[in-house]
Amino acid sequence: MNEAVARLLTRGIEPTKREICDEVGLDYDNADDRARVSNALHKLKESFDYAWREVYVGTGAFTKDHREVSADTISYEKWMKEDGELYRLLQQLGTAESEIHEFWIHSKLWERFVAVANQWNIYIFVAYGQPFVADSWKYKQPSYWDYAVKQIEIARNLGKGVITILERHRDLGMMLISGESVELALQSARDTLLLVADGAPMRHRCELCNTMFRTQRELVEHWQQNHTLPP
Repeated sequence: MNEAVARLLTRGIEPTKREICDEVGLDYDNADDRARVSNALHKLKESFDYAWREVYVGTGAFTKDHREVSADTISYEKWMKEDGELYRLLQQLGTAESEIHEFWIHSKLWERFVAVANQWNIYIFVAYGQPFVADSWKYKQPSYWDYAVKQIEIARNLGKGVITILERHRDLGMMLISGESVELALQSARDTLLLVADGAPMRHRCELCNTMFRTQRELVEHWQQNHTLPP
């Protein structure tokens, strides 16, 4: 699979799964062959993740590159102008300037890592397309920003799955093995989904009465007004 992906990238192709099957000599119309390709792509991603986490971030190379990119103010200012729409979007989301700068640094480190990893036949190949439209899905090696969006999409789908399971627990009168309230678990799952996928801040729960608050300040005021501890 590594070699097949290398050939496809060299030709500038963003293939469908059918085209990947053709590239490795498998039959897309055979379910087992499609599954073999899916498993191989997943293992490819695992190798990429391991190399990033253990070989790059876990060594001095990452620290050296981070220090180098951090000092490159000229490139950062150039990015703010050339990618102004993305920069303004991050500002509108309430992201602090220091955090935006750190995101940019990681995007440059991603580019460096990908360039080196590819030389060692390590790739990440991710599918992008329209849900439930099989032929619309094509694979590519994503940029840092593309991959961030992809992770949000995955989190959204997984989060909805967790919420569906908890709703069934509630509707069927089932219990959680933790003994926790299903309603509280549901609220937490919904808040987490909003936090990850929609940019909504996490709720803060009062441990004494289980009331939920959007901000920590509201929680503190609630405590002061309703649960003041005796001196």
